Amino acid sequence: MDFNLVMQQFIMALLTVVTTILLPLLAKDVYLWVRAQVNKAKTALSVEQLALLQFVVDTVVSAAEQSGLAGYINAEGTAKREWALTEAQRILNERGFTNLDVRTLYTLIEDSVRRGVADANPPAPVEEPLPVE
Repeated sequence: MDFNLVMQQFIMALLTVVTTILLPLLAKDVYLWVRAQVNKAKTALSVEQLALLQFVVDTVVSAAEQSGLAGYINAEGTAKREWALTEAQRILNERGFTNLDVRTLYTLIEDSVRRGVADANPPAPVEEPLPVE
């Protein structure tokens, strides 16, 4: 056997093993980072602001998913994500959320997609905070 062929096969086998082991670990780290970013954003807002923010994000994610299925926007995830980000920014700016970081909004959209909000109806907005007992 040729030495180069043996080395190629060895490297391919090694890459397969490394990818199989590292990919789940990397996915877990990304998931934990997203959760930390969402929690960080949520702690800086009042209950009413958080409810409005979550409602807007869930609604635009659901609308992006439905628009993608209907063919109004490209059905690819990137196009739907960009549309949802643009629409959420527009709606939130109209309601006074002018200092919301784009990365935070992007993270909230990703969290909403991960939770599967696009497959369910968005929750009704909270008019008043719930009483604390």
